[in-house]
Amino acid sequence: MLSEYSSKMMLESIFGLNSNQHALGNGFGRRGIIINGHDHAGCDVLHYITQPGIKGQCPENIGEHEIHLPSIITNTTTSLSVGSCAGNLLAANGSIPEPDREDENRQWQAQRFPHLPYKANEDGECIALHHVPRMREVTLRSMMGEFSGYAGFLSAWFDPSLGERGEWRLELNTCGLGVQHWWWAVHIIDIVLVLVIVARGLVAFSEISQTSRVEDTKKKSNQTD
Repeated sequence: MLSEYSSKMMLESIFGLNSNQHALGNGFGRRGIIINGHDHAGCDVLHYITQPGIKGQCPENIGEHEIHLPSIITNTTTSLSVGSCAGNLLAANGSIPEPDREDENRQWQAQRFPHLPYKANEDGECIALHHVPRMREVTLRSMMGEFSGYAGFLSAWFDPSLGERGEWRLELNTCGLGVQHWWWAVHIIDIVLVLVIVARGLVAFSEISQTSRVEDTKKKSNQTD
């Protein structure tokens, strides 16, 4: 829903992710997750960007069940070998140019989560999605009756076995929380209760005012007598 500039600013400024391998932390920035809401569909994606001069770190043999292939490949009539590297497959197609490895103006990409470990781009580049600057974003679905809204449960723990100094691991699970009808029922009851309290207060104030006027009238009458 955000503009490209806003997304880039959040990913690169707040989290420190960068396509420049010489940036702080080699461009991998801070570990984290983006959670927001709400919309009518819900969304879970992985934002990632490649770094010029860094190989995709894909193994030579990748099975079809391990890699996202672009439509330009999956829609062709050429049969694909399960054990072939997607990068080699794409490069073998003469109509697809070799990627420019020194392109400094690389754009952020998005892949639906959960994802396979590897991704093949239409330019012939095979990417290991766990070895590039990346950030997961989850948009929770609206808690409205017709959309079966969700609640998100986030877990974070430090894993000393990851990397040289250990890293934080994050997991998010969602579950249906409720429907619109209960939400509206609670709020309607709250509104009715507030109106009853206000009305009772006005009645009490009116009774006090009326009693005060009656007493004032009696006092004036007694003084006149």
